[in-house]
Amino acid sequence: MTTASKRATSPFLAAKGNQAAVEFEEPKEQASLTSASAAPEDYDEEFPQDDDDGDDDAPVPADNGETSSHSSSWIDFLKDNPDGMTFGRRLALHLMQYQWYYDPEQIDDKSRHQKNKDNSSDGDDSPKVDRQAHAASIRAASIEAYPFTVADLGRPSLAKAWAYFEHFTLARFVKIGDSTERAPVPNGSNNKQASFPSNNNTNTKTFDRAKTGEQDVVTQLYSPWYTPHKELGDWGLGVGIYFTTLRFLAGIFLLASLLSIPNIVYYSGPDYSDRQPDVPFHLKGSAICTDTSWVPCVDCKWSDFPQNRIANTTTTDSLVFVLKNNCDGATVRSGMINLGVLAIIVVGILIMNRVIMKAEVEFDEDEQTAQDYSIVIRNPPKRAHDPKLWKDWFHDNFDGAHVTACTIGVDNDLLVQALVTRRENLRMIEMKVAPGTPLDTLTIAKLAAEEEKKRNSIDRIVAMIIPGIPEHLSKVVVATAKIQGLAQQDHDVSNVFITFETEAEQRRVLEALSVGKRNVRKQNKRVLADPERHLFQGRVLHVMEPEEPSTVRWKDLNAPRLLRRKQQLLTMLVTIVAIICISLIVRAVNKADV
Repeated sequence: MTTASKRATSPFLAAKGNQAAVEFEEPKEQASLTSASAAPEDYDEEFPQDDDDGDDDAPVPADNGETSSHSSSWIDFLKDNPDGMTFGRRLALHLMQYQWYYDPEQIDDKSRHQKNKDNSSDGDDSPKVDRQAHAASIRAASIEAYPFTVADLGRPSLAKAWAYFEHFTLARFVKIGDSTERAPVPNGSNNKQASFPSNNNTNTKTFDRAKTGEQDVVTQLYSPWYTPHKELGDWGLGVGIYFTTLRFLAGIFLLASLLSIPNIVYYSGPDYSDRQPDVPFHLKGSAICTDTSWVPCVDCKWSDFPQNRIANTTTTDSLVFVLKNNCDGATVRSGMINLGVLAIIVVGILIMNRVIMKAEVEFDEDEQTAQDYSIVIRNPPKRAHDPKLWKDWFHDNFDGAHVTACTIGVDNDLLVQALVTRRENLRMIEMKVAPGTPLDTLTIAKLAAEEEKKRNSIDRIVAMIIPGIPEHLSKVVVATAKIQGLAQQDHDVSNVFITFETEAEQRRVLEALSVGKRNVRKQNKRVLADPERHLFQGRVLHVMEPEEPSTVRWKDLNAPRLLRRKQQLLTMLVTIVAIICISLIVRAVNKADV
């Protein structure tokens, strides 16, 4: 599919399990209905999965130092330039040459046993696993146990773990060239930075956040000290606005503190309270007064003063004394300085609001995401499953608006949750068995029976807290049965995600179809500028800009409104109770100090 500079492929494609996802390709614009997984499409691209034969597609070197990548242009993460590594990784790689820190021979029994099987040593009498034959048998089975036919054969590697941490967990960026085409770096090099041609691009950004596990171009870690402020929008609009606000507030309070220096000098000097003796160092310069004296007060009440600042004589209770401050803090100069500080804060906050609004626009324009090209329809007709129907409607009624991708979301949250539960428990089983163990149903059932047979009373109690293979297998069986039942249901359409070719088309559609929740609820057709063209099957659509795909809770996309309100109410009540408890604790501590 050809892409333009102002175009985004929809990550909403394949966003939820068992929903229709269609991407309309250029120039034929032929739609192909595809099945979807339970994760956003861009995540599927970032983490290559294993083939049925068990070979890895990821460019992870084999034990002999050769690269097992199927593509010579992929970058070897183990050959990163040391200058671009974190200090922890450099230190770990340095210490790995010492046996006391990292001994490759001291791997666990399961990994060493599997390595002996792979090397076909004479002393190895363990049963061999014909991976190709086993994969064929699994494919022939009616129900496949797991996307992987055998457990991962790789032994633990500290170098790979650090490379995974830096390339999949930490944020990385690609230096933006002046072209949308990025030159791949041939594998085997020392991963030097790729160069890009120039075409006088006016974009102010110099970094572009790389996708997780980027393997086509060389990426670098963001520096906590030298990352430009304008690049903070790579983490999202909220993060960029947060640091913009933080930086501006720091400047406001710096000016306020500099203006307050004369007051600080006065309060800590000899003219105010004789240099504030017995005052802690971090409080010197504040308005604390240590020059006090007891004076009689005829009309003073005990309730008006703290107990340590009011007293009476031992001879009579009628005469009351209060502790008076003899410091002169209400000077004209101090008052004018305080007014100046207040003016700086007020004016600074007003200016900050304008700066934040401007920064919000700049961050949004710098970050081109699927959200900028997409809309979501919250109240589609329940039987409008055909993506081609939506594409043709937008094209015919919005002056040829080009729909690049259409994702039909169906009301199948229970199915998606069951799929996720099954996948999670199978993943836990894979982590508990020996590398190379077949992951078909019969083998897992045999391992579960053997583990349960060996358990004593204590092991059974521990299994209630830390589940083992039998517990995970039980959840898999329940989830599988649930999936088989739910997969036979006919699911209604609940959401429709439309991704257009350009931002202008998205804005034009939003402007024409955004009529407010009240008009949508009442199906008020008169609010539409052109009811004949803007009604979909006689329905007023509830159209809005979607959230970023990474922020959508796909498992709970169709949660009922009543359930959401209950959860929000419960959260609010818990927060109120926590605030009350904390206030009571603070009050008790303050009383104890007195």
